[in-house]
Amino acid sequence: IIIIVILVIIAIPREPFTTIHHIKLIGTANTPESRRQGLMFRKTKLPPNTGLLFDYGRYVQSKFWMRNTFIDLDILFLDHNKTVVGILRNMKAHDETPKGISNQYYYAIECNAAQMTISNGDSVVWE
Repeated sequence: IIIIVILVIIAIPREPFTTIHHIKLIGTANTPESRRQGLMFRKTKLPPNTGLLFDYGRYVQSKFWMRNTFIDLDILFLDHNKTVVGILRNMKAHDETPKGISNQYYYAIECNAAQMTISNGDSVVWE
């Protein structure tokens, strides 16, 4: 009987474990001009668990660079369900090398580098 119970428990389909991260937004970049600027010219780190939301309103694929950006950043890329589909980690201040991810995304969030332990497949909730 114990073996049957163990086999039944192993065979039960489970939902994959998803980590949910709460991020407080300092603003939303939803125009071409505001998305071009992002966190350029900011000279102090953001508060913990805070970021700037890029809301494209559709799926896109573009590159980010760090021109005139004085703080190192991580950039999270999310689908329309706010699930992480890619991450650029530790983008160095003033690095003008354009970087992107291979997936299309609906949202991006710029936040302090190395601030969050977040992975592809995690969910994000913002306030």
